[in-house]
Amino acid sequence: MTNLYYEDISPGFRSSSRGYTLTEAEIIEFGQRWDPQPFHTDPLAAKNSVFGRLVAPGCYLFSVRSWLVDKLEDRPVFAAGLGLENMKLPNAAGAGDTLTLSVECTQRRESASRPDLGLVWMHNVIHNQHGQIVMELTAVMLVHKRKTGKD
Repeated sequence: MTNLYYEDISPGFRSSSRGYTLTEAEIIEFGQRWDPQPFHTDPLAAKNSVFGRLVAPGCYLFSVRSWLVDKLEDRPVFAAGLGLENMKLPNAAGAGDTLTLSVECTQRRESASRPDLGLVWMHNVIHNQHGQIVMELTAVMLVHKRKTGKD
């Protein structure tokens, strides 16, 4: 794993993570606490839902995404998150699905107020083991610059 500073990341930069396999127990536990819909908490009731099976809540998938960001092969030296753009959940994910994250820098600029930081836009895509997209979003983040010795 390589830590990358703002200077190392340009539009077109890509990185990917290892996989994470969802379990029924985690989906149910998270669903019961944070999104108690029957298709997240009850495998039998979920069979009669539009999904036809128990599926992970979107907020759980976002949490998995945050964990996967930390597992990127090459990752930015993160200072803070500034927001998310265009989050989509085109396909459901469920128990037994193995999710991987790929990111691509779409733009960057220096911070107007913090000369030691830059802003980076990273398009995030989570795929399941079949190559289907289960989550897609653009994260805007502050990334540290290298110290120049003049600091």
